[in-house]
Amino acid sequence: MNTILAATIAANMVITGVPSRVYDGDTITINKQNIRLFGIDAPELKEPYGFLARDYLRALVKGIEVSCTLTGKTTYQRVVARCYMPSGYEINQLMVEGGVALDCRGYSKGLYRNFEPSWARVRLVNKGYCK
Repeated sequence: MNTILAATIAANMVITGVPSRVYDGDTITINKQNIRLFGIDAPELKEPYGFLARDYLRALVKGIEVSCTLTGKTTYQRVVARCYMPSGYEINQLMVEGGVALDCRGYSKGLYRNFEPSWARVRLVNKGYCK
């Protein structure tokens, strides 16, 4: 059974490990599994602040073991998850608090919206699905 298919079978399954790759500001790889951070949207690398978002996420997870709880959803060959640092802080939330990602209400139901700095929606590209 392919990894992504197996991971989508059970919501609440946990993938744990040190990320081997940070692709952009909302995608990491652990144990060869691409993981999309749930409920947030960071700029793409080709967009303004895209590299800043990626580098911010890299700095957050560099060399630490991350635990990602799967939602049971997939997108573009990635499982969707809420990911946590060993301290218990949620990485998804920290990305929004840092002003390098936005809450995507259509997916998160506004879970991270109150953590957005007041200037974040002015600075970052606001895609229609993240209003």
